[in-house]
Amino acid sequence: MKCLFWVDGSARIGMGHLVRAAMLAQALKEGRHASSMLFTGAADDVLAPVKDAFDSVQKVPQGLSHESAFQLLVNSIQRNEIDLLILDKPSYPVALCDLFRSFKREHHRPAFVAFGAAEMPPDCVDMIIDANRDKEDADRFNGSITLALFGPQYAALAPDFASARKRFSVGDSFERVAISTGGSDPSFVTLIAYQAALRREGLMIDIVFGPAFSDDNWRRLEPDIDETRTAIHRDIGHKKLAELFARADGCIVSGGITMFEAAAVGLPAVVISQNEPQLRNAGRLASRSAVINAGLFSQTSEEYIASILEGWQSSRDVRAELSRRAAETVDGKGLKRICAGILGLLAVQGRFTEAGT
Repeated sequence: MKCLFWVDGSARIGMGHLVRAAMLAQALKEGRHASSMLFTGAADDVLAPVKDAFDSVQKVPQGLSHESAFQLLVNSIQRNEIDLLILDKPSYPVALCDLFRSFKREHHRPAFVAFGAAEMPPDCVDMIIDANRDKEDADRFNGSITLALFGPQYAALAPDFASARKRFSVGDSFERVAISTGGSDPSFVTLIAYQAALRREGLMIDIVFGPAFSDDNWRRLEPDIDETRTAIHRDIGHKKLAELFARADGCIVSGGITMFEAAAVGLPAVVISQNEPQLRNAGRLASRSAVINAGLFSQTSEEYIASILEGWQSSRDVRAELSRRAAETVDGKGLKRICAGILGLLAVQGRFTEAGT
């Protein structure tokens, strides 16, 4: 099976799309010996942590129109005889959706699968996967060619987080908090989170910096670091992040993939969102009592975050209930469900069977 991933990623929009694509490429390789090509405009430094998950990388020149970029994509599809196209972008403009729909009308191959495209019109792609939407949002795709897999059960997470939940337990005391705000932290949420954690006397703090965390932000943060109770972790990968979550008592995260990773462990999480889409996503998990939604970074405060941590220090029951709801909402098996859904789609379309090609 030949797969082509069209994925966006940058310090500004974050690395979640690239990380998710890399995990899926690896899972399809292990399960079906699939080869994967990455089609992206991401800079080399942003690509570095994930590029080894793909067999090859084709760079897309910056500033291309939707039409020009799509034509390059089509050329790659045809030249490489691609079976499966996987799209993972922060947005899908109408002009791009029209190109998808037009191509689908004229070509049976490849199958189109899009992540985070719940607002896309029906019939543009064969499957949409969105962990941030509710099952009810899939109703508008009924009767179309588009199969919608919506809900937290489709959060694409590394298996390490499902394993870590077996080692995590809610302690009698609240002694250690982890701060992990994504691969780049463009809004510098780390500063608000850290200053809030410092307000709680005796609290040990782990700060995780992603691979695209800027030197400028580090220079702003470094003078405030209390080395007696702060540990710094740089670009540690899924396995070590899962281990860190398993030994923490709570965490402060952004509203991207790390929010789901914390929930999968059962770790109580305060979510400070970097942007409006993250704010909506955090609100959906908060409505299930799976996280605490602290709002947009520009509208929250360290005082408010500190008050949440104070409540956690005062009540094990509050943390235990939050942990239970988080683990129930995100079970960490989304990647397996996504692979099964994709293989089922290909089987229905007559490309592959569950047993083999």
